[in-house]
Amino acid sequence: RAGIIDVISRSLPVAVTDLRGSRRYTLTITAVDLDVAEDLDLCFSTGEPVLLHVPAGAPFPGGYYVIGDTTMDRHSKRTKRRFFDLPLTEVAAPAGTIVGETVLYSDILAAFATYADLLAAEPQYADVLDRIADPTDVVVP
Repeated sequence: RAGIIDVISRSLPVAVTDLRGSRRYTLTITAVDLDVAEDLDLCFSTGEPVLLHVPAGAPFPGGYYVIGDTTMDRHSKRTKRRFFDLPLTEVAAPAGTIVGETVLYSDILAAFATYADLLAAEPQYADVLDRIADPTDVVVP
């Protein structure tokens, strides 16, 4: 994406530049046992963009990422815990046609006392689909 080219008969090189690439991070997560580790490994193997949904004030930025080649480790021979290092590359949000729901039916029930309240706040069904749940809500216990 960028380079420095030494040109004959010039004392200074020429810079060919572009916008910098996206942010890259390594996130380490813990699987509490071997079953969870296997489930996570299967999820990571798809290569699809993931939405990292973090609570407000979290020390890690949320957004869409692609997970690169992961590594799994254990810190002790006696533990069942597994530690995954996830190399994340920030990517643009995928088209809305392939993104799953970011709000669940239970979130709608919790947010609105009646159906009339829902219609008053979200007059179109597309508006309901655009709602984003609170990241502190537990999707998978």
